[in-house]
Amino acid sequence: MTGRRPIEPKREIKERLTAKWAIKKFAEGNAIVILDPKLERTAANNLALEKILELALQCLAPGRQSRPSMRKCAEVLWSIRKDYKEQSTSDFCYLISSKSQGSFSVITEE
Repeated sequence: MTGRRPIEPKREIKERLTAKWAIKKFAEGNAIVILDPKLERTAANNLALEKILELALQCLAPGRQSRPSMRKCAEVLWSIRKDYKEQSTSDFCYLISSKSQGSFSVITEE
């Protein structure tokens, strides 16, 4: 999701450990900077990435009892996949509708 390696030795000390850096940015409410800039910004992608990021951060919890089980992770990921497909379809229908009305634009939410 970040486009970064787990450890980035050439970065500043406080940004070297990608997981620690991502948790800090997320906690600050600045999750958008965590995402790989190469990822396409669509409503469906943004929604899926936000949910995946939340799950990833839960998996990084220090205590075992605080982390979700693999079963729970699988359930959440399947749910994200379902929501992504539905959102992608609605984005596509909106694009087609916009195009048929004489204008064509890409929908992004930031």
